[in-house]
Amino acid sequence: MGLATVYAALDSTIATGNGTSFSSPILAGMVACLVQAFPKKLNMDVIEAVRESASQYSTPDDSLGYGVPDFLKAWLLLANSEDQLSGDFEMLLYPNPCVDQMTMFLHDAKWCNIAYEIYDASGHRVFDGYGIAGDGNAGFVHLDDAIHNLSPGNYVLHAGYAGRHSIAHFQKCNKP
Repeated sequence: MGLATVYAALDSTIATGNGTSFSSPILAGMVACLVQAFPKKLNMDVIEAVRESASQYSTPDDSLGYGVPDFLKAWLLLANSEDQLSGDFEMLLYPNPCVDQMTMFLHDAKWCNIAYEIYDASGHRVFDGYGIAGDGNAGFVHLDDAIHNLSPGNYVLHAGYAGRHSIAHFQKCNKP
């Protein structure tokens, strides 16, 4: 935004300054971070996410254009369009988004002891546990205890058994 921008001054100190000339380097740096976070995305996908995140996206004008971008929102837009699963085995979290209950289904893991960890959007581990997945056709673990105490937000579940690992993204919502 170019207001109270921190920069490295010519005298080797840290200073703050104002002006539109600060906004372009800040924007370019933030877009570079998104490109690094989502290397498989096309440049136009990143640009569209930044536009969609902006304060005037639905009503751009000739003064502020799309407005001030919200890079957390842009990151979430890109993350939500990513594949929801990566890893060594097929795992499904249902329902997703969830409120207070969620089940992890493991299509190719039957009767196994599975360990799992849940991380919040900032990468902090907020829960870890284990369960015995068992069923005649597929394994499942109820995650209700883990989900119940989480705040609304975006999370990553990392699950593993027998040296195999998978990751899935999910959202916890407020109660209806």
